[in-house]
Amino acid sequence: QLSGAGEAVAVGLAWPGPHLGACCAAAAAVAVASGLPLDAELARRLSEYNPVGARMRAVTAPSGATILDDVYNANPLSMANGLDLLAGVPASGRGIAA
Repeated sequence: QLSGAGEAVAVGLAWPGPHLGACCAAAAAVAVASGLPLDAELARRLSEYNPVGARMRAVTAPSGATILDDVYNANPLSMANGLDLLAGVPASGRGIAA
């Protein structure tokens, strides 16, 4: 849910990670500051966003394991966010960070 200036809109994001929700909120703030309304059209466009390249991309390995590929522009903060996300993912096995 994004809200501001007396308006509110629900946004469903197709990619994981609460830290990426902050990026979504920042993009919405720039849009509103540029004169666009906080409305269903903005919510639709944000929900259709797909991160570039290796940014929070879930890949299925031949073994069936799910790999969270987040090597694009990796830095200490993005690595910490990725580890937080991995820690919150329910799994029947173990999580491995490399």
